[in-house]
Amino acid sequence: MFSPGFSTADKVSELSGRGVGLDAVRTQVRGLKGNISITSEAGKGTTFTLRLPLTLTITKLLVFSVQSRLMAVAVDSLVAIVAAPVGDIQTLKGGQFYHWQEQFIPIYPQSIFQQNYQLPQTIAEHPKALTLPTNGKIPLLLIAGDSQTIAIQADQILYEQELAIKPFGRGIAPPDYLYGCTLLGDGTLLPVIDARTLVEYKKSSVTNRTPAAKPVAPVAKPQVAKPGLPEVAPAKTGETTILVIDDSLTSRQTLSSVLKKSGYRVLQARDGREGLEQLQQDANIHLVFCDIEMPRMNGFEFLTHCRPNYPKEKLPIVMLTSRSNEKHRQIAKYMGATTYLTKPFMEHELVKTLESCLTERFQMFRRGGELEEALMVAVD
Repeated sequence: MFSPGFSTADKVSELSGRGVGLDAVRTQVRGLKGNISITSEAGKGTTFTLRLPLTLTITKLLVFSVQSRLMAVAVDSLVAIVAAPVGDIQTLKGGQFYHWQEQFIPIYPQSIFQQNYQLPQTIAEHPKALTLPTNGKIPLLLIAGDSQTIAIQADQILYEQELAIKPFGRGIAPPDYLYGCTLLGDGTLLPVIDARTLVEYKKSSVTNRTPAAKPVAPVAKPQVAKPGLPEVAPAKTGETTILVIDDSLTSRQTLSSVLKKSGYRVLQARDGREGLEQLQQDANIHLVFCDIEMPRMNGFEFLTHCRPNYPKEKLPIVMLTSRSNEKHRQIAKYMGATTYLTKPFMEHELVKTLESCLTERFQMFRRGGELEEALMVAVD
């Protein structure tokens, strides 16, 4: 089937029958140091499997600069982007730590990137760059590994984009914490950080000098709750927890800032699977904002897995997506979405929808309680 000129077509047309299709596929795959295999079963069909090196996969990367040197890191490995007050930065035995959410995050020194940067220094200014605030604050990218989180001090953030990661050439001996490199649309080449390896690399140098955590008041052990949400509406806005599910870090941060400004507590998840884990871990989630197009588990799949344990009257789910056509709206409604909003959103409309969903949820609980009380009286 891969031989040049071989074809099963009866007639040759402009699109088929010339015997070059699979030959071209195999040539391209081999050129990428991959392979292609075939499994076939009579009467059922044929499966073509293409295998490519991991460093040739396409993933969503955040492009940023450190001392005029462009770098990239996978968005999935980012915990948050924060502007850390200088007062929250502590220095101990030559290392800096950021006190964040009751833990000390070691800050990766910019000088090490300068010493190990594999490419020429890039231009200092970029037309799409977002300059981070420096007035009394230090901009940090928080990156998660298997067992620890570290921080990188960034100067600018350009954008997040799906890009292909390629290996370095044989003439370069990169540090272990670099996957390879990627190529931007304007031809700029930049290295891509391997987050897990970078965290372990940093961890080995700070294990013996991490400061002791500040004492924290004991917290009462929460009661084990059934799947679902508290069956009473929160007395105050600050007691209301909202879960934001979106694979785009920028979208999550934007929506989270809007909700926090309105007084809500916000949790984040990068896809539907992580959203389900958040629901299982926190029984005090009152509403979910969910995107549709996400890796691992998309928004529709999330609805399918979520609704059996979290019905509409217990958990409102608002789909927030760039898909504005009627087809996606109908699918979301059929699968159990409470309502449907599109990006970009108007802040006041989003908050109004949120309040409406929470009010309706509370009314459902109240009607349910009244019905249960009436049934108990009837039984007596």
